[in-house]
Amino acid sequence: MAELNMISFLALSCYAPLNQKMTTMDRGKSAMRKAWALLIGICLTTSVFAASLTNLYTYTLPVANRTADARNTALSQAFSNMLVRLSGSSAVTSLPAVQTALQSPGNYLQEYAYVSGSNGTSDEVRFVFSRDSVNALLASAGQSIWGATRPVVLVWLVLKNDQGMKILNSGDSSSPVGQLELDAHARGLPLMLPMLDINDMQALSASELWQLQMSAVMSASARYVPDAVLVVRVDETDPAALSSVWLLSSNGQQQRFQITADNISLLVQKGVDAVSDSLASNYSVSLAGTSASSATLSVDGVETLDAYARVLKYLNQLTAVKTVSLQSAHNGQIDFEVTTHGDVTVLAREIALGSVLSRVKSPSPENANALVYQLRRI
Repeated sequence: MAELNMISFLALSCYAPLNQKMTTMDRGKSAMRKAWALLIGICLTTSVFAASLTNLYTYTLPVANRTADARNTALSQAFSNMLVRLSGSSAVTSLPAVQTALQSPGNYLQEYAYVSGSNGTSDEVRFVFSRDSVNALLASAGQSIWGATRPVVLVWLVLKNDQGMKILNSGDSSSPVGQLELDAHARGLPLMLPMLDINDMQALSASELWQLQMSAVMSASARYVPDAVLVVRVDETDPAALSSVWLLSSNGQQQRFQITADNISLLVQKGVDAVSDSLASNYSVSLAGTSASSATLSVDGVETLDAYARVLKYLNQLTAVKTVSLQSAHNGQIDFEVTTHGDVTVLAREIALGSVLSRVKSPSPENANALVYQLRRI
């Protein structure tokens, strides 16, 4: 919670809008320049920001009927699935404290409701779990939490079988794509597949993908502006012994996973788990067992009360943020004192994923915790 409210903001703010003295002609020229810039930007690139997940503490599963037995069975599975998605760890259910909690999932249940199934025939149950109770459980287990702001991963999927090699996209009916999307959704991993239009086909071939030529892959990926790039190479030449390589490029680093299985569903599940676990380790936040850090966070371009409220609400929603207090406001710049769970670099990584603030200055050598940002316009 912020320690200073809107009245404090007004008392600290003594500035006028920057464009107050702009003449009518200036405004006309400026609008024309902005229009051309917007048009050119749309033509050249598709801008993507990290996805913000909702209802992290809610999980919905189908049930055969509305009996208590069917509901309780679904409750146990929903609780387990929710913990994996929230923690970002496929191994969270093996922790002793979590295993004990799994025996009594009702202790963490806030409410439930029956809803119509997505296929229009079977029933589903939507379970809403207590945020505070679940967070306390994970903290006691020493498990971090992967917040709602998550990186969008661009996936290049190339398949090899006795008919040759082929790059797959979301419109492909083959099983790897559908299974990939289902498993990623269950883990809360936002995925994006390439359009595979003429630009993609000219920039990257199936052969280059199969050979894991990452310079070509990253060049072809640039137009999508993803947070991370994943190349999945699946070899189906022996249907009884499937093999694959999952190469993840994120934050300037690459990780390679060799995944084998005897069926495509298990192969994809293991691959998605490996990628999700890896990304979560970079962005998850521990709510216990780590000392809090303090940092001054400055935001420029905050010229109205609405803008201030937008920034304050955004900061309070970040998983890495423990407390936020307003220090000063002058000429459109707001200075906050922020305490974080753990190191401030986790906060910087979480902000970098979002679409609200953009980094404009690296921390100075004199004060490594100084964070300076520009408020993005809506």
